[in-house]
Amino acid sequence: IVKKYIIGALEKFAGISGEELKSRRAKKFESMGFFGTE
Repeated sequence: IVKKYIIGALEKFAGISGEELKSRRAKKFESMGFFGTE
């Protein structure tokens, strides 16, 4: 549920920073357990 919201925000950033950065950020957040928080 929250995952969709996070991915949406990451995609928005991707438009500015680039897909590669989004991918790295997504993995970074996942590594921190950001996706599993809620």
